Amino acid sequence: MKVQVTQENLASALQSVSRIAGRNTGLPILGNVLIRTVNNRLFIAATNLEIAITEYIGAKVIDEGEITVPAKLVSDFVANLPPGNVDLSVEGTSLAIAEANYSSTVHGMAASDFPSIPTIENTNPVEMNSDLFKDAISQVAGAASTDETRPVLTGVVLKLTDNKLRLAATDSYRLAEKVLSLQSTGEQKSVIIPARSLQEFNKLIGSEEKVQLFIDEDQVKFVCGDREATSRLIEGSYPDYEQLLPNETKTSFTVSRNELLRITKISSLFAKDSAGSVTLNTDKSKSAITLSSTTAQVGDNTSSLEVQGLDNDDQVTFNARYLIEALQALPGEQINFGFSGKLAACVIRPVSKSNAQTDLYLIMPLRS
Repeated sequence: MKVQVTQENLASALQSVSRIAGRNTGLPILGNVLIRTVNNRLFIAATNLEIAITEYIGAKVIDEGEITVPAKLVSDFVANLPPGNVDLSVEGTSLAIAEANYSSTVHGMAASDFPSIPTIENTNPVEMNSDLFKDAISQVAGAASTDETRPVLTGVVLKLTDNKLRLAATDSYRLAEKVLSLQSTGEQKSVIIPARSLQEFNKLIGSEEKVQLFIDEDQVKFVCGDREATSRLIEGSYPDYEQLLPNETKTSFTVSRNELLRITKISSLFAKDSAGSVTLNTDKSKSAITLSSTTAQVGDNTSSLEVQGLDNDDQVTFNARYLIEALQALPGEQINFGFSGKLAACVIRPVSKSNAQTDLYLIMPLRS
């Protein structure tokens, strides 16, 4: 193989795919990236057997060929080269990388030993705005569980129905949901995608206007420009979380998202030895809320904040970290916070016409 590419394109592609390499110590070749010529372009790929990431870049192909080389070493080396043309050539299982003033030979492994990159037929794609989809992943994926004993909860459920794409995740203690409107969804589907896969794909979304989604029986593929990410699906049935969503709450108020985030962070400093628990009290007469927390060895804290539309005196205790993560994930300057006493879930929504019914975060209370 003999190929000439630009340093900028090669460095960008290697950085995109190499993040997932090297996570399976049982198969050393998974620490490598595959470099292959395909139709006068350079194809670069990596996989950890759960997700595969690929990218095509333009190239001047002199001789066809392929090889796998250590992902981190090659990515770091190319990233530190100056802008300009880079020559790649393969001799046996070694890759020579040359620039005007730099040259290196990297020992690799035969491409024939690299796992097959999964494929999905490019039919019936779901197409959506890339910025909106990127925001949806950021808002939802963090609520998924990391407990592998319940695999379905480590994923994000994705439902296609009625020209809408609904994403939701829960770890049994909190739940996040986002709904996107689509021009067309084709057939109705419900699949569970590993949250890790979605988060990796989120890093690949660039300036492209559209993202395409392809789904088959056991895989999902995301396409964004010349980048693709293919992931396995999680088997099983996702919990019917919609039955947990309250139709109404007895106590609600509107408040600045940043100000509530500020006093929650302060209260959390005094809650580290008490399961992160903070207690929220509402005072209708003062149109204000207080967050309080205490730790025997550290001390206690009470922070107050004026709110709007407060309609009841009530109290609830919850994990401060969950509220912090919810407020960081949700968009907008104002949020609506609702609950119905000590044992009911807290429901948080942004206050805006565009997001009022499409963004939701639910936090289960702690028994105080």
